[in-house]
Order: sequence, then C-alpha cells, then structure tokens
Amino acid sequence: PDHLFGYELISGLPIRNYVARVEVTPDGDGARIRWQGDFEALPGVGFTMEKMLGRFVEQTTEALAKRAAQ
Repeated sequence: PDHLFGYELISGLPIRNYVARVEVTPDGDGARIRWQGDFEALPGVGFTMEKMLGRFVEQTTEALAKRAAQ
C-alpha cells in the first residue's frame, strides 16, 4: 500500500514553519518518492536554506533507495 509520512521542524535551522510530507508509492518494480516541504526563512538565509534542504532531500532519498535495493 501507499505510505505517507509528515513531519514538522521545531528548531535547529534559521527557518520557521517548516512542514514536510514524504509519500512513497509503488512504481513498476520499485517505488516513487515524493518529498515536499514548505518553510519561511529568516531574513538573508532563504536561498542558502533552499539549497541546503534540497541537497538533504536528494542525499536522503538516494540513501533510502540504495538501502531498499539491498
């Protein structure tokens, strides 16, 4: 069955109201991962946080896919 995971970041980064949703659905012989997050950045860090969180999501999904293949 489809799987859905949601979370909220309370502290630790210079952003506010970070909420994310990760949905894993079957796709042929594998699965499709859709990770969507929204946040409000503190002044001066929006671009940096967007890039950093993008890399985090990419690295985490790649690690998840590698682990699932084992």
